[in-house]
Amino acid sequence: MDFSGNVGEWQRNVSEGKAGKHRRMKVIEALNIKNGQSIIDIGCGGGHLLKELGMCVGEKGHISGLDNSPQQL
Repeated sequence: MDFSGNVGEWQRNVSEGKAGKHRRMKVIEALNIKNGQSIIDIGCGGGHLLKELGMCVGEKGHISGLDNSPQQL
């Protein structure tokens, strides 16, 4: 899928909105992340979830994001 045009803009708007934030919090809650863990988000898109994941794993943890669409990164 090409995220360089309207699809990418739409995805960013949804991710940054109230519904996107709510969805990210539900994902984090379901994952039961612990301080110090290492996490890779494959298909991270624009990386909206990475910031919250970083707060969960703390300074001793590590997060990485991977996406095959350069326009998303």
